Amino acid sequence: MSEEYLCFQGEFYHKDQSPLLLNRAFLYGDGVFESMRSKGDKIHLFALHIERLKKSLEVLQIEYSTDLFKEIEIAAKDLIRKNKLNKGGRLRLTVFRSGGGKFKPETNRPSYLIQAEACSSDFELNTKGLSLELADTIRLYPSPFSAIKTIGSQSYITASIECEKRGFDDLILLNQKGEVVEGCSSNIFMRIGKDVITPHLASGCLAGVMRAHVIQLLQGSNHNIVQREVGTEELMSADEIFMSNSISGIRWVGSYRQKRYFSDLSKKLIELLNQEL
Repeated sequence: MSEEYLCFQGEFYHKDQSPLLLNRAFLYGDGVFESMRSKGDKIHLFALHIERLKKSLEVLQIEYSTDLFKEIEIAAKDLIRKNKLNKGGRLRLTVFRSGGGKFKPETNRPSYLIQAEACSSDFELNTKGLSLELADTIRLYPSPFSAIKTIGSQSYITASIECEKRGFDDLILLNQKGEVVEGCSSNIFMRIGKDVITPHLASGCLAGVMRAHVIQLLQGSNHNIVQREVGTEELMSADEIFMSNSISGIRWVGSYRQKRYFSDLSKKLIELLNQEL
């Protein structure tokens, strides 16, 4: 009768004693994740994260219930306390399809994993503006999966490697039409006068939680929020460019090629975000 061993790094393990979690997340990237920030036991923008998670699970056809999200919230806060993250915390919630199977799953029930580590208690605006350039190695293509944070993030990993090799702080990823989409791990906004412009979701960008929140914060202000296609030539016309994500909040851009930018709105947004924590 055959045995069920596997080889990892030259060592042999029985499948039940493997140092790897041989689930569908590892084997097929069959899941999504949310990156969240906490202060004390409060998880910033938790409702928005859960709203996106629901949409993500629907895209992947993974079952969920209201009880699942209640359980996740309780477990996340328990983990924050267990890890003694009394000030600031960075959480990663991964939800993946349970069970086995190959490409065809055996079940559509969910499993989840929560990780938590320390970070600063407040959002901190970068002192020096980021340097930006256009990515060469990656083009993004809009699809039903563009807006969600799937576990398989190879495009962003490849772009981040290119960014480091070329010596920039971030790269702008373009889509198949050559339009501006997003950064390596952030959505992008640019201010031209009173207009604050960000690529629309049809461009292929992630439906970022912080992106959505920034749009909410600026609605009703003296700025006009515009979501549309963005050409690379417009980067040279902007007065200000900033990047947004749930962990860093806002990072302002100092330079793109020969162009230099201001950080006035970025400073105001960081202040508003810290008031919410």
